[in-house]
Amino acid sequence: MAGIEHRVWVAIHKNGDEGEKNYAIANEDMDRSTDEKAAAVHFMRFELSPENISTIEAGRRISMGIDHPALPYVVDVEGPTADSLAADLT
Repeated sequence: MAGIEHRVWVAIHKNGDEGEKNYAIANEDMDRSTDEKAAAVHFMRFELSPENISTIEAGRRISMGIDHPALPYVVDVEGPTADSLAADLT
């Protein structure tokens, strides 16, 4: 699954919309994948705008996913996990 680290995203939904996908910035310190393989561990971060952060703090829906053909996935971030994320951002 080479390149999967560049297909991980987070979306913050305002007013029930689909939310804009914000893709992770991965492995800034070194490449961990080749054309043939992906590493087992990747270091990723997301650059969230002040508007994204205030939307999270307001309790809006958050989803995360992977847009990779070998592992497409979407999950809602809810409950204590969403609360913890909001607390981390303040």
